[in-house]
Amino acid sequence: MNKDKENITSKIWMEEAEDNNPFLAKTSYLYGYDVFGDLLPNASYIEYLYLLFKGDAPTENQCKLLEIICVALANPGPRDHSVMAAMSSSVGGSGNAASLMAALAVGAGSLNGGRELFLCMQQWDIAECELDKWQHEILSYADDAVEDIWPVATHCPGFEPHSDIIKTQTIQLLELLCEKTESKYLNWLSQNMNQLNSISGAPISMVSVVSAAYKTLDFSAEQAEMFYLLSRLPGAAVHALEQQSIGWKKFPFWPNGIILSNDPQK
Repeated sequence: MNKDKENITSKIWMEEAEDNNPFLAKTSYLYGYDVFGDLLPNASYIEYLYLLFKGDAPTENQCKLLEIICVALANPGPRDHSVMAAMSSSVGGSGNAASLMAALAVGAGSLNGGRELFLCMQQWDIAECELDKWQHEILSYADDAVEDIWPVATHCPGFEPHSDIIKTQTIQLLELLCEKTESKYLNWLSQNMNQLNSISGAPISMVSVVSAAYKTLDFSAEQAEMFYLLSRLPGAAVHALEQQSIGWKKFPFWPNGIILSNDPQK
């Protein structure tokens, strides 16, 4: 039997096994920090999350920004497609894991979902804080879009496709982030949102604000997409549990059923 210690190769994580059981971790290190010895007694959850994704301890400004974003995203509410999917799954008798999977599947797309956030992050990487570059990105998004495993987005990422006004909560979040944190991207977005709205013909959405915050945190598009998906799961979970307990007869949508204006049976 080979008595050499097994090594798990990862820049993120390193473990030391228990002396009498190689299948159990005695000590775990996250980017060199002892998780249970150093981080558990000293780090907040927000600090731990940032360290997981970025590999460095966050600054005070980064912590505050990330904390505000996490609270804002934690529960998108039952109007959101991903939350509605979790509720539908749960009330139909699916297990809790299936409800979260439903929320992730529906919330991963290009309508206020992870894919839209990813595309908006790419726009920030290209345009930064230059209005002329943003104008090009907004007006040419459909021409530049490449269809792969995702269908081409039907609207410009970061803008509301079905509204003529900026959502009140979007304005509240942007104003709070500009007031409580330091970010050239968020400040630029606040100062130029009217011009952006005019160029696109649609108001900025929550995705624009969140992507500007993630850009401030130096998240890549891939990191931002993953973090966005994770951040929205708590609301999906609690609404699924609530719907599971009260049943399908009290589902908050379509209490009188769906009425087809062109019912083929008639």
